[in-house]
Amino acid sequence: MKTFLSAFVLSIFLYSSLFAQKQEALDQALEYIKTGNTLRESAQFERAEEFLLLGLKEVKDNNKYWEATAYENLGLLYRDQGRTDEAIINLRKALKIYKDLRSATSAKAITAMLEGIEEKEQLYAGIEIGAKGVKLSIVGIRLGIEGHYLFDIKEDKSINPNIISLEDEAIKKAVDAVNGYLKHIEENYKIDTNHIFVVASSGVMVEAKKKGKLEEIDKKINTGIEGYAKKIHFITPEEEAFYAIKGSTLPRYRAISTTIDIGSGNTKGGYLIGNKLDRLSPLTFDFGTRTFSQTIADNKIELLQGYDSVARFFAKEYIYKDVKKELASNRGFRTRRIVHLAGGAPWTVATLMYPDKIEEMFVRISPADIRKFRIAVMKEHELITAPNLSYIEDDTIREKAEAEVKKVNKSFTREEMIAGSIILDALVHQLNNDVPKKFFFARLGYIGWITGYIMESVTQEYATLDE
Repeated sequence: MKTFLSAFVLSIFLYSSLFAQKQEALDQALEYIKTGNTLRESAQFERAEEFLLLGLKEVKDNNKYWEATAYENLGLLYRDQGRTDEAIINLRKALKIYKDLRSATSAKAITAMLEGIEEKEQLYAGIEIGAKGVKLSIVGIRLGIEGHYLFDIKEDKSINPNIISLEDEAIKKAVDAVNGYLKHIEENYKIDTNHIFVVASSGVMVEAKKKGKLEEIDKKINTGIEGYAKKIHFITPEEEAFYAIKGSTLPRYRAISTTIDIGSGNTKGGYLIGNKLDRLSPLTFDFGTRTFSQTIADNKIELLQGYDSVARFFAKEYIYKDVKKELASNRGFRTRRIVHLAGGAPWTVATLMYPDKIEEMFVRISPADIRKFRIAVMKEHELITAPNLSYIEDDTIREKAEAEVKKVNKSFTREEMIAGSIILDALVHQLNNDVPKKFFFARLGYIGWITGYIMESVTQEYATLDE
Protein backbone atom coordinates (compact mmCIF):
# COMPACT_ATOMS: atom_id res chain seq x y z
CA MET A 1 0.00 0.00 0.00
CA LYS A 2 2.87 2.29 0.91
CA THR A 3 4.51 1.59 -2.43
CA PHE A 4 1.23 2.39 -4.25
CA LEU A 5 0.86 5.70 -2.42
CA SER A 6 4.45 6.63 -3.16
CA ALA A 7 3.92 5.86 -6.86
CA PHE A 8 0.68 7.85 -6.88
CA VAL A 9 2.31 10.88 -5.26
CA LEU A 10 5.23 10.63 -7.69
CA SER A 11 2.89 10.47 -10.68
CA ILE A 12 1.04 13.57 -9.45
CA PHE A 13 4.34 15.35 -8.96
CA LEU A 14 5.54 14.37 -12.43
CA TYR A 15 2.21 15.41 -13.99
CA SER A 16 2.27 18.73 -12.17
CA SER A 17 5.85 19.29 -13.20
CA LEU A 18 5.06 18.42 -16.81
CA PHE A 19 1.97 20.67 -16.77
CA ALA A 20 4.03 23.51 -15.33
CA GLN A 21 6.65 23.04 -18.05
CA LYS A 22 3.98 23.06 -20.77
CA GLN A 23 2.36 26.15 -19.28
CA GLU A 24 5.73 27.86 -19.08
CA ALA A 25 6.43 26.94 -22.73
CA LEU A 26 2.99 28.28 -23.76
CA ASP A 27 3.55 31.51 -21.82
CA GLN A 28 6.90 31.92 -23.54
CA ALA A 29 5.32 31.26 -26.94
CA LEU A 30 2.61 33.86 -26.30
CA GLU A 31 5.30 36.33 -25.29
CA TYR A 32 7.11 35.65 -28.59
CA ILE A 33 3.88 36.24 -30.58
CA LYS A 34 3.05 39.43 -28.67
CA THR A 35 6.59 40.76 -29.06
CA GLY A 36 6.59 39.88 -32.75
CA ASN A 37 3.37 41.83 -33.33
CA THR A 38 4.72 44.82 -31.38
CA LEU A 39 7.88 44.79 -33.51
CA ARG A 40 5.70 44.63 -36.65
CA GLU A 41 3.80 47.71 -35.55
CA SER A 42 7.12 49.55 -35.10
CA ALA A 43 8.28 48.38 -38.58
CA GLN A 44 11.12 46.21 -37.23
CA PHE A 45 10.18 43.51 -39.70
CA GLU A 46 13.16 41.11 -39.50
CA ARG A 47 13.03 40.83 -35.71
CA ALA A 48 9.23 40.59 -35.86
CA GLU A 49 9.41 37.60 -38.20
CA GLU A 50 11.99 35.92 -35.96
CA PHE A 51 9.80 36.18 -32.85
CA LEU A 52 6.58 35.18 -34.64
CA LEU A 53 8.18 32.06 -36.10
CA LEU A 54 9.54 31.10 -32.66
CA GLY A 55 6.06 31.53 -31.20
CA LEU A 56 4.46 29.52 -34.01
CA LYS A 57 6.92 26.66 -33.51
CA GLU A 58 5.95 26.36 -29.82
CA VAL A 59 2.15 26.49 -30.28
CA LYS A 60 1.78 24.54 -33.52
CA ASP A 61 -0.42 21.48 -32.94
CA ASN A 62 -0.43 22.28 -29.19
CA ASN A 63 -2.82 25.25 -29.05
CA LYS A 64 -4.89 25.80 -32.19
CA TYR A 65 -6.17 29.27 -31.27
CA TRP A 66 -2.71 30.66 -30.71
CA GLU A 67 -1.44 28.83 -33.78
CA ALA A 68 -4.07 30.71 -35.80
CA THR A 69 -3.05 33.96 -34.08
CA ALA A 70 0.58 33.39 -35.04
CA TYR A 71 -0.38 32.74 -38.68
CA GLU A 72 -2.58 35.86 -38.62
CA ASN A 73 0.24 38.07 -37.34
CA LEU A 74 2.67 36.59 -39.86
CA GLY A 75 0.13 37.39 -42.57
CA LEU A 76 -0.08 40.99 -41.37
CA LEU A 77 3.72 41.20 -41.26
CA TYR A 78 4.06 40.02 -44.85
CA ARG A 79 1.20 42.31 -45.90
CA ASP A 80 3.03 45.29 -44.41
CA GLN A 81 6.18 44.31 -46.32
CA GLY A 82 4.36 43.89 -49.62
CA ARG A 83 5.05 40.12 -49.65
CA THR A 84 1.54 39.44 -50.91
CA ASP A 85 1.78 35.72 -51.69
CA GLU A 86 3.19 34.88 -48.25
CA ALA A 87 0.59 37.11 -46.59
CA ILE A 88 -2.25 35.27 -48.35
CA ILE A 89 -0.82 31.83 -47.48
CA ASN A 90 -0.54 32.61 -43.76
CA LEU A 91 -3.90 34.37 -43.53
CA ARG A 92 -5.61 31.44 -45.23
CA LYS A 93 -4.04 29.07 -42.68
CA ALA A 94 -5.33 31.29 -39.89
CA LEU A 95 -8.80 31.45 -41.51
CA LYS A 96 -9.05 27.64 -41.73
CA ILE A 97 -8.23 27.20 -38.04
CA TYR A 98 -10.60 29.97 -36.93
CA LYS A 99 -13.39 28.35 -38.94
CA ASP A 100 -12.62 24.94 -37.37
CA LEU A 101 -12.77 26.60 -33.95
CA ARG A 102 -16.02 28.36 -34.93
CA SER A 103 -14.46 31.69 -34.01
CA ALA A 104 -16.84 33.76 -36.15
CA THR A 105 -15.51 37.24 -35.49
CA SER A 106 -11.87 36.31 -36.14
CA ALA A 107 -12.85 34.41 -39.29
CA LYS A 108 -14.79 37.40 -40.62
CA ALA A 109 -11.89 39.77 -39.89
CA ILE A 110 -9.42 37.51 -41.70
CA THR A 111 -11.81 37.19 -44.65
CA ALA A 112 -11.95 41.00 -44.94
CA MET A 113 -8.14 41.20 -44.89
CA LEU A 114 -7.85 38.53 -47.57
CA GLU A 115 -10.37 40.29 -49.79
CA GLY A 116 -8.29 43.45 -49.54
CA ILE A 117 -5.00 41.76 -50.31
CA GLU A 118 -6.54 39.68 -53.10
CA GLU A 119 -8.07 42.87 -54.57
CA LYS A 120 -11.65 41.69 -54.04
CA GLU A 121 -14.26 44.38 -53.63
CA GLN A 122 -17.85 44.68 -52.51
CA LEU A 123 -20.31 46.94 -54.34
CA TYR A 124 -22.40 49.45 -52.38
CA ALA A 125 -24.96 52.00 -53.50
CA GLY A 126 -25.91 55.20 -51.75
CA ILE A 127 -28.77 57.54 -52.61
CA GLU A 128 -28.81 60.86 -50.80
CA ILE A 129 -31.84 63.14 -50.79
CA GLY A 130 -29.94 66.36 -50.23
CA ALA A 131 -30.76 70.05 -50.09
CA LYS A 132 -29.50 70.63 -53.62
CA GLY A 133 -30.70 67.41 -55.21
CA VAL A 134 -30.78 63.62 -55.25
CA LYS A 135 -27.38 61.99 -55.62
CA LEU A 136 -26.50 58.42 -56.58
CA SER A 137 -23.10 56.90 -55.83
CA ILE A 138 -22.09 53.35 -56.76
CA VAL A 139 -18.90 52.49 -54.93
CA GLY A 140 -16.61 49.47 -54.96
CA ILE A 141 -15.02 49.05 -51.54
CA ARG A 142 -12.18 46.85 -50.40
CA LEU A 143 -9.96 46.71 -47.36
CA GLY A 144 -6.54 47.94 -48.45
CA ILE A 145 -3.26 46.30 -47.49
CA GLU A 146 -2.58 49.15 -45.09
CA GLY A 147 -5.70 48.29 -43.13
CA HIS A 148 -8.10 51.04 -44.27
CA TYR A 149 -10.86 51.01 -46.86
CA LEU A 150 -10.16 51.88 -50.48
CA PHE A 151 -12.89 53.13 -52.78
CA ASP A 152 -13.46 52.87 -56.50
CA ILE A 153 -16.31 55.09 -57.68
CA LYS A 154 -18.19 53.15 -60.36
CA GLU A 155 -20.89 55.73 -60.99
CA ASP A 156 -21.72 59.14 -59.60
CA LYS A 157 -24.57 61.34 -60.79
CA SER A 158 -27.27 63.63 -59.49
CA ILE A 159 -30.63 65.19 -60.32
CA ASN A 160 -31.30 68.67 -58.96
CA PRO A 161 -35.00 69.41 -58.35
CA ASN A 162 -34.25 72.18 -55.80
CA ILE A 163 -35.57 70.17 -52.85
CA ILE A 164 -34.67 72.93 -50.41
CA SER A 165 -37.67 74.91 -51.67
CA LEU A 166 -39.86 72.15 -50.15
CA GLU A 167 -42.47 72.79 -52.84
CA ASP A 168 -44.76 69.86 -53.72
CA GLU A 169 -43.39 69.59 -57.26
CA ALA A 170 -39.78 69.54 -56.00
CA ILE A 171 -40.53 66.76 -53.49
CA LYS A 172 -42.35 64.75 -56.17
CA LYS A 173 -39.35 65.07 -58.51
CA ALA A 174 -37.03 63.99 -55.69
CA VAL A 175 -39.15 60.89 -55.00
CA ASP A 176 -39.26 60.06 -58.72
CA ALA A 177 -35.48 60.45 -58.89
CA VAL A 178 -34.95 57.98 -56.03
CA ASN A 179 -37.31 55.45 -57.63
CA GLY A 180 -35.45 55.85 -60.92
CA TYR A 181 -32.09 55.28 -59.24
CA LEU A 182 -33.33 52.18 -57.40
CA LYS A 183 -34.56 50.74 -60.71
CA HIS A 184 -31.22 51.64 -62.32
CA ILE A 185 -29.34 49.79 -59.57
CA GLU A 186 -31.52 46.71 -59.94
CA GLU A 187 -31.14 46.58 -63.73
CA ASN A 188 -27.42 47.37 -63.99
CA TYR A 189 -25.69 46.15 -60.82
CA LYS A 190 -25.74 43.00 -58.73
CA ILE A 191 -25.81 44.66 -55.34
CA ASP A 192 -27.08 42.98 -52.20
CA THR A 193 -30.11 44.84 -50.83
CA ASN A 194 -28.25 45.20 -47.51
CA HIS A 195 -25.60 47.17 -49.40
CA ILE A 196 -28.07 49.82 -50.63
CA PHE A 197 -28.64 52.91 -48.50
CA VAL A 198 -31.18 55.70 -48.99
CA VAL A 199 -30.88 58.66 -46.64
CA ALA A 200 -32.38 62.14 -46.42
CA SER A 201 -29.74 64.70 -45.51
CA SER A 202 -29.57 66.90 -42.45
CA GLY A 203 -29.81 70.00 -44.67
CA VAL A 204 -33.31 69.04 -45.80
CA MET A 205 -34.28 68.17 -42.23
CA VAL A 206 -33.11 71.54 -40.87
CA GLU A 207 -35.00 73.50 -43.55
CA ALA A 208 -38.16 71.37 -43.15
CA LYS A 209 -38.09 71.93 -39.40
CA LYS A 210 -37.76 75.69 -39.90
CA LYS A 211 -40.89 75.72 -42.04
CA GLY A 212 -42.82 73.24 -39.90
CA LYS A 213 -42.95 70.68 -42.72
CA LEU A 214 -40.74 67.86 -41.42
CA GLU A 215 -43.55 65.39 -40.73
CA GLU A 216 -45.21 66.16 -44.07
CA ILE A 217 -41.98 65.76 -46.08
CA ASP A 218 -41.05 62.58 -44.19
CA LYS A 219 -44.42 61.02 -45.08
CA LYS A 220 -44.21 62.00 -48.75
CA ILE A 221 -40.75 60.50 -49.09
CA ASN A 222 -41.47 57.22 -47.28
CA THR A 223 -44.84 56.58 -48.96
CA GLY A 224 -43.66 57.62 -52.41
CA ILE A 225 -40.45 55.62 -52.70
CA GLU A 226 -40.92 52.04 -53.92
CA GLY A 227 -38.68 48.98 -53.85
CA TYR A 228 -36.82 49.95 -50.68
CA ALA A 229 -37.85 47.95 -47.62
CA LYS A 230 -36.15 50.04 -44.93
CA LYS A 231 -37.57 53.26 -43.53
CA ILE A 232 -35.87 56.32 -44.95
CA HIS A 233 -34.92 58.66 -42.17
CA PHE A 234 -33.40 62.10 -41.91
CA ILE A 235 -29.95 61.95 -40.39
CA THR A 236 -28.98 64.70 -37.99
CA PRO A 237 -26.10 67.09 -38.71
CA GLU A 238 -24.13 65.30 -35.99
CA GLU A 239 -24.72 61.87 -37.56
CA GLU A 240 -23.82 63.17 -40.99
CA ALA A 241 -20.59 64.68 -39.68
CA PHE A 242 -19.70 61.47 -37.81
CA TYR A 243 -20.25 59.28 -40.88
CA ALA A 244 -18.38 61.73 -43.12
CA ILE A 245 -15.34 61.67 -40.82
CA LYS A 246 -15.37 57.86 -40.71
CA GLY A 247 -15.78 57.54 -44.44
CA SER A 248 -13.54 60.24 -45.90
CA THR A 249 -10.49 60.62 -43.64
CA LEU A 250 -7.49 58.39 -43.09
CA PRO A 251 -7.67 56.42 -39.81
CA ARG A 252 -4.23 57.58 -38.66
CA TYR A 253 -5.36 61.23 -38.69
CA ARG A 254 -8.74 60.87 -36.99
CA ALA A 255 -7.42 61.40 -33.48
CA ILE A 256 -5.61 64.62 -34.38
CA SER A 257 -7.87 66.28 -36.95
CA THR A 258 -11.20 68.04 -37.37
CA THR A 259 -13.58 67.85 -40.32
CA ILE A 260 -15.85 70.55 -41.75
CA ASP A 261 -18.47 69.72 -44.39
CA ILE A 262 -20.07 72.68 -46.20
CA GLY A 263 -23.28 71.33 -47.67
CA SER A 264 -26.01 72.98 -49.70
CA GLY A 265 -28.44 73.26 -46.81
CA ASN A 266 -26.17 73.53 -43.78
CA THR A 267 -22.60 73.31 -42.56
CA LYS A 268 -21.58 70.63 -40.10
CA GLY A 269 -18.49 68.96 -38.76
CA GLY A 270 -16.64 67.95 -35.67
CA TYR A 271 -13.93 65.69 -34.39
CA LEU A 272 -13.92 62.23 -32.87
CA ILE A 273 -13.43 61.72 -29.15
CA GLY A 274 -13.40 58.83 -26.69
CA ASN A 275 -10.98 55.96 -26.21
CA LYS A 276 -12.36 54.24 -29.32
CA LEU A 277 -13.03 57.48 -31.25
CA ASP A 278 -16.68 56.47 -31.32
CA ARG A 279 -18.19 59.79 -30.26
CA LEU A 280 -18.39 63.18 -31.94
CA SER A 281 -17.74 66.66 -30.64
CA PRO A 282 -20.02 68.43 -33.13
CA LEU A 283 -20.15 71.72 -34.95
CA THR A 284 -23.31 72.83 -36.79
CA PHE A 285 -24.43 75.95 -38.64
CA ASP A 286 -27.82 76.44 -40.28
CA PHE A 287 -26.30 78.06 -43.36
CA GLY A 288 -25.00 76.20 -46.40
CA THR A 289 -24.03 77.12 -49.96
CA ARG A 290 -27.59 77.07 -51.33
CA THR A 291 -29.39 78.47 -48.28
CA PHE A 292 -26.93 81.35 -47.79
CA SER A 293 -27.03 82.15 -51.49
CA GLN A 294 -30.82 82.28 -51.27
CA THR A 295 -30.69 84.54 -48.20
CA ILE A 296 -28.53 87.00 -50.12
CA ALA A 297 -30.84 86.90 -53.14
CA ASP A 298 -33.96 87.39 -51.01
CA ASN A 299 -32.53 90.54 -49.43
CA LYS A 300 -30.94 92.06 -52.54
CA ILE A 301 -34.02 94.01 -53.62
CA GLU A 302 -34.93 94.97 -50.06
CA LEU A 303 -31.50 96.54 -49.50
CA LEU A 304 -31.50 98.06 -53.02
CA GLN A 305 -27.96 96.85 -53.70
CA GLY A 306 -26.31 94.35 -56.01
CA TYR A 307 -25.72 90.74 -55.06
CA ASP A 308 -22.01 91.24 -54.26
CA SER A 309 -22.66 94.17 -51.91
CA VAL A 310 -25.37 92.29 -50.05
CA ALA A 311 -23.11 89.25 -49.85
CA ARG A 312 -20.40 91.31 -48.15
CA PHE A 313 -22.94 92.77 -45.74
CA PHE A 314 -24.31 89.36 -44.71
CA ALA A 315 -20.83 87.85 -44.56
CA LYS A 316 -19.89 90.42 -41.93
CA GLU A 317 -23.16 90.56 -40.02
CA TYR A 318 -24.22 86.93 -40.29
CA ILE A 319 -21.55 84.39 -41.23
CA TYR A 320 -18.36 85.74 -39.61
CA LYS A 321 -20.02 86.55 -36.29
CA ASP A 322 -21.67 83.12 -35.99
CA VAL A 323 -18.47 81.27 -36.92
CA LYS A 324 -16.33 83.28 -34.49
CA LYS A 325 -18.77 82.74 -31.62
CA GLU A 326 -19.11 78.99 -32.22
CA LEU A 327 -15.41 78.25 -32.65
CA ALA A 328 -14.43 80.35 -29.64
CA SER A 329 -16.37 78.00 -27.36
CA ASN A 330 -14.71 74.78 -28.53
CA ARG A 331 -11.01 74.34 -27.77
CA GLY A 332 -10.66 71.17 -29.86
CA PHE A 333 -11.35 73.02 -33.10
CA ARG A 334 -8.78 75.66 -32.22
CA THR A 335 -5.94 73.32 -31.21
CA ARG A 336 -6.07 70.41 -33.66
CA ARG A 337 -3.58 71.11 -36.43
CA ILE A 338 -5.14 69.19 -39.35
CA VAL A 339 -8.50 70.17 -40.86
CA HIS A 340 -10.29 68.10 -43.50
CA LEU A 341 -12.64 70.13 -45.68
CA ALA A 342 -15.55 68.49 -47.50
CA GLY A 343 -18.48 69.72 -49.54
CA GLY A 344 -19.07 71.86 -52.60
CA ALA A 345 -17.12 74.97 -51.57
CA PRO A 346 -13.71 73.32 -50.98
CA TRP A 347 -14.30 71.06 -53.99
CA THR A 348 -14.75 74.16 -56.15
CA VAL A 349 -11.60 75.83 -54.79
CA ALA A 350 -9.46 72.69 -55.19
CA THR A 351 -10.76 71.97 -58.70
CA LEU A 352 -10.40 75.48 -60.12
CA MET A 353 -7.12 76.42 -58.41
CA TYR A 354 -5.36 73.05 -58.49
CA PRO A 355 -6.86 71.16 -61.45
CA ASP A 356 -3.66 69.12 -61.91
CA LYS A 357 -4.31 67.42 -58.54
CA ILE A 358 -7.51 65.77 -59.74
CA GLU A 359 -6.26 62.29 -58.79
CA GLU A 360 -5.16 63.26 -55.27
CA MET A 361 -7.55 62.18 -52.54
CA PHE A 362 -6.35 64.92 -50.18
CA VAL A 363 -5.49 68.29 -51.71
CA ARG A 364 -3.83 70.86 -49.49
CA ILE A 365 -5.35 74.33 -49.82
CA SER A 366 -4.18 77.33 -47.82
CA PRO A 367 -6.18 80.18 -46.23
CA ALA A 368 -4.51 82.45 -48.82
CA ASP A 369 -5.82 80.23 -51.65
CA ILE A 370 -9.34 80.44 -50.29
CA ARG A 371 -9.26 84.21 -49.82
CA LYS A 372 -7.82 84.67 -53.30
CA PHE A 373 -10.60 82.53 -54.74
CA ARG A 374 -13.29 84.41 -52.79
CA ILE A 375 -12.13 87.74 -54.24
CA ALA A 376 -11.66 86.34 -57.75
CA VAL A 377 -15.07 84.70 -57.95
CA MET A 378 -16.65 88.11 -57.28
CA LYS A 379 -14.43 90.20 -59.54
CA GLU A 380 -13.26 87.77 -62.26
CA HIS A 381 -15.76 84.93 -62.28
CA GLU A 382 -15.31 84.07 -65.96
CA LEU A 383 -11.53 83.82 -65.58
CA ILE A 384 -11.39 81.83 -62.34
CA THR A 385 -13.94 79.31 -63.62
CA ALA A 386 -12.02 78.65 -66.85
CA PRO A 387 -8.50 77.72 -65.70
CA ASN A 388 -5.78 77.19 -68.30
CA LEU A 389 -5.05 73.45 -68.33
CA SER A 390 -2.43 73.42 -71.07
CA TYR A 391 0.41 73.11 -68.55
CA ILE A 392 -0.81 69.62 -67.53
CA GLU A 393 1.39 67.35 -69.65
CA ASP A 394 -0.30 64.04 -68.84
CA ASP A 395 -3.22 63.66 -71.27
CA THR A 396 -5.27 61.45 -68.92
CA ILE A 397 -4.97 63.86 -66.00
CA ARG A 398 -5.74 66.86 -68.23
CA GLU A 399 -8.89 65.16 -69.55
CA LYS A 400 -10.02 64.31 -66.03
CA ALA A 401 -9.35 67.90 -64.94
CA GLU A 402 -11.38 69.27 -67.85
CA ALA A 403 -14.31 67.02 -66.94
CA GLU A 404 -14.11 68.05 -63.27
CA VAL A 405 -14.03 71.76 -64.11
CA LYS A 406 -17.15 71.33 -66.28
CA LYS A 407 -18.83 69.43 -63.47
CA VAL A 408 -18.12 72.21 -60.95
CA ASN A 409 -19.42 74.92 -63.29
CA LYS A 410 -22.55 72.91 -63.98
CA SER A 411 -23.16 72.27 -60.28
CA PHE A 412 -22.81 75.83 -58.95
CA THR A 413 -23.90 79.26 -60.12
CA ARG A 414 -21.69 82.31 -59.61
CA GLU A 415 -23.87 83.31 -56.66
CA GLU A 416 -23.53 79.91 -55.03
CA MET A 417 -19.76 80.00 -55.51
CA ILE A 418 -19.67 83.41 -53.81
CA ALA A 419 -21.79 82.15 -50.91
CA GLY A 420 -19.73 78.99 -50.50
CA SER A 421 -16.40 80.87 -50.63
CA ILE A 422 -17.60 83.30 -47.94
CA ILE A 423 -18.53 80.43 -45.60
CA LEU A 424 -15.27 78.62 -46.30
CA ASP A 425 -13.16 81.75 -45.83
CA ALA A 426 -14.87 82.56 -42.51
CA LEU A 427 -14.31 79.04 -41.16
CA VAL A 428 -10.69 78.75 -42.24
CA HIS A 429 -9.78 82.24 -41.02
CA GLN A 430 -11.18 81.60 -37.54
CA LEU A 431 -9.77 78.07 -37.31
CA ASN A 432 -6.32 79.36 -38.18
CA ASN A 433 -6.35 82.13 -35.57
CA ASP A 434 -4.90 80.39 -32.51
CA VAL A 435 -2.72 77.62 -33.93
CA PRO A 436 -1.62 77.54 -37.61
CA LYS A 437 -3.20 74.56 -39.32
CA LYS A 438 -2.94 72.46 -42.45
CA PHE A 439 -6.16 72.38 -44.50
CA PHE A 440 -6.93 69.51 -46.87
CA PHE A 441 -9.82 69.09 -49.26
CA ALA A 442 -11.05 65.51 -48.70
CA ARG A 443 -12.15 64.45 -52.17
CA LEU A 444 -14.19 61.50 -50.93
CA GLY A 445 -16.09 63.70 -48.49
CA TYR A 446 -19.10 63.86 -50.78
CA ILE A 447 -19.61 60.10 -50.48
CA GLY A 448 -18.27 60.02 -46.94
CA TRP A 449 -21.61 59.28 -45.34
CA ILE A 450 -22.00 56.17 -47.52
CA THR A 451 -18.64 54.71 -46.55
CA GLY A 452 -19.13 55.85 -42.97
CA TYR A 453 -22.46 54.01 -42.94
CA ILE A 454 -20.75 50.91 -44.28
CA MET A 455 -18.00 50.99 -41.66
CA GLU A 456 -20.49 51.39 -38.85
CA SER A 457 -22.70 48.58 -40.17
CA VAL A 458 -19.67 46.27 -40.43
CA THR A 459 -18.60 47.20 -36.90
CA GLN A 460 -22.06 46.45 -35.53
CA GLU A 461 -22.15 43.17 -37.43
CA TYR A 462 -18.85 42.13 -35.86
CA ALA A 463 -20.15 43.06 -32.41
CA THR A 464 -23.11 40.68 -32.74
CA LEU A 465 -20.98 37.69 -33.72
CA ASP A 466 -20.33 35.19 -30.94
CA GLU A 467 -16.76 34.09 -30.53
